[in-house]
Amino acid sequence: MADVAPRAEQPKMTIGKAWGVYFACIVGVVLLGFLGAALFHGGAGLLFLIILYLVAGFIMNRLVLRGLVAWHPVYNTVENVSTGKLGMLLVWPVRYPVLFFKLLVVKHL
Repeated sequence: MADVAPRAEQPKMTIGKAWGVYFACIVGVVLLGFLGAALFHGGAGLLFLIILYLVAGFIMNRLVLRGLVAWHPVYNTVENVSTGKLGMLLVWPVRYPVLFFKLLVVKHL
């Protein structure tokens, strides 16, 4: 008996869709960052930008990482998964293009 109820089958995330979500998050952070800088002054604007950045990283983790990466059962430990997901959350603008490149290399070479 499983502790977790089975999830409904999610549509498969492709590299093309992942790039689309990535660029949408980049554009969203930049545009909403400018809007936040215009509306908020000083520390509130910076706090708004940090929250916006983390929300975009969370969206990338939930939509893209979950759809592209299947964690191997042997290495599916709390340490490995939390390190991977937190690293992707905190520096997502740099790490996601690297992940996409690695996945393309694995798929096509």
